[in-house]
Amino acid sequence: MQAALAVHRVVADQAANLTSITKLTREAAGKGADLVVFSETALTGFVGNDDPAHDRLLAQPIPGPVTEHLGALSRETGMWIAIGMYERERTATEERLYDSAILIDPDGKVQLHYRRISPQWHGSPDRRVYRQGTDLPVASTDFGTCAFLLCGDLFDDELVQRLRRVQPNWLLFPFARSYDSEVADAEQWEREERFVYADRAARAGVGALMVNHLAARDVGGCFGGALAVAPDGTIIGELPPGNEGILLVDLSR
Repeated sequence: MQAALAVHRVVADQAANLTSITKLTREAAGKGADLVVFSETALTGFVGNDDPAHDRLLAQPIPGPVTEHLGALSRETGMWIAIGMYERERTATEERLYDSAILIDPDGKVQLHYRRISPQWHGSPDRRVYRQGTDLPVASTDFGTCAFLLCGDLFDDELVQRLRRVQPNWLLFPFARSYDSEVADAEQWEREERFVYADRAARAGVGALMVNHLAARDVGGCFGGALAVAPDGTIIGELPPGNEGILLVDLSR
């Protein structure tokens, strides 16, 4: 079994981003991958600004048109697709926003739906609108059991311990990391953070598939890169920051 960690350049156009995601998924299938993993907020970039009128336009219902498109893509390629996106949930009395991730199976069904638990994806806006999840679900797949964390979740000690207790075979970790500089600084990532991310996964004792997207400053400024980490924290594969592309990872090792 192989995973493809897919880094695409996010632009300020959701349709164009979905086209890039579709293209990379097909490319991953052509390389023999069984699973493709995309970043956090892969459709929009990490561009929420705590204004509900703005942020609602970034968010998708789950299920909805985007999940239907991705489900059809899963059926076409025979692949599992993991991806992060802003989510919009409408109830009878209000509309809620989440930072979410989903895993779609080769039959086009959502098998895992996770809502980020750490609150750092927004500032201090209307808490009736901006919400966090509470659950840490695990899904059984062709490549073992897996669970999601999103970005800042990995640096919450309580969440890491929860992950250790449920002990999935793989952590799917979409994230959206940027620096204050507009430069995709591979040296800074190598020097200051790369091993920190690997160590956080090792604390949970699980293998991890980590993907960051690539974007200009006005679309969140993320610098890209992907990392595959063994349960002991050993880095078993990586795609350096600043690059679009696919990192193939052998899930049977």
